[in-house]
Amino acid sequence: MVVVYPDDVWYSHVDEAGATITVALKIWRYDSQSGDRKLEQHEVDAPEWVTLLDVLDIVKDQVDGTLAYRKSCRMMICGSCGM
Repeated sequence: MVVVYPDDVWYSHVDEAGATITVALKIWRYDSQSGDRKLEQHEVDAPEWVTLLDVLDIVKDQVDGTLAYRKSCRMMICGSCGM
């Protein structure tokens, strides 16, 4: 189970591609074998138009490949990808 608490968001720099922000996330991680829970904090740079789902993808791709979560298809059917 992953529970995400968005923390602070601030502009880090602006370049030719546009403004980026640094996003800090606190993510509850659960170990199903031991039953232990721990709160992990991650900070990543992202485009200013980023959604929470996009930030989770960045964390999974660039920081912690063990992060697992469910996401929708991004086909604008249910709207959960716009959270």
